[in-house]
Amino acid sequence: ALLFSATFPKKIQDLVKDILQSNYIKIVSGSGPGQINKNIQQTVKIIQNFQGKIDFLNFKFVELTSEGGVLIFVTKKEDAEKVGKTLRDYHKERPGMKVGILHGDMTQFIRNQVLHDFRLRKTACLVATDVCARGLDISHIKNVICMTAARNIDTYVHRVGRTGRADQLGKAILLIDENDN
Repeated sequence: ALLFSATFPKKIQDLVKDILQSNYIKIVSGSGPGQINKNIQQTVKIIQNFQGKIDFLNFKFVELTSEGGVLIFVTKKEDAEKVGKTLRDYHKERPGMKVGILHGDMTQFIRNQVLHDFRLRKTACLVATDVCARGLDISHIKNVICMTAARNIDTYVHRVGRTGRADQLGKAILLIDENDN
């Protein structure tokens, strides 16, 4: 049996040991757990509040989408709806600036359609919860924006790992405000 993961938390290691009922061989590529791909430029911006984050996105939207696909992560589905609708409304007059929204309260059919449109570049930007943090391989994602801090380092690694794939360069921007832990 083979298992591949960018992270390998203790709980998963224990589960693998139980399932295999024996020791396993773990091969680590890179510097070890919690490491970000060297092709990803990371930036942290301290912004006063959530509305300031939305203002930042509106201001930088054209620049970011002109570089390639943009994936914006939020923690709550309500925030995904709010941010996605705000970006849609603000940029609705600009051709090619469509915004998709994806979270766990959507049917699988709708989630598949939103991802399909993003893959085909029918939408320039996708606002999503961590439902998109793992297993999403879309080569044209050049910018990952974390509007809310990830719950832990593993989730952050998976979020920003959506860019900088296949030896391409990518950017990850973490927006922090006073309410982030």
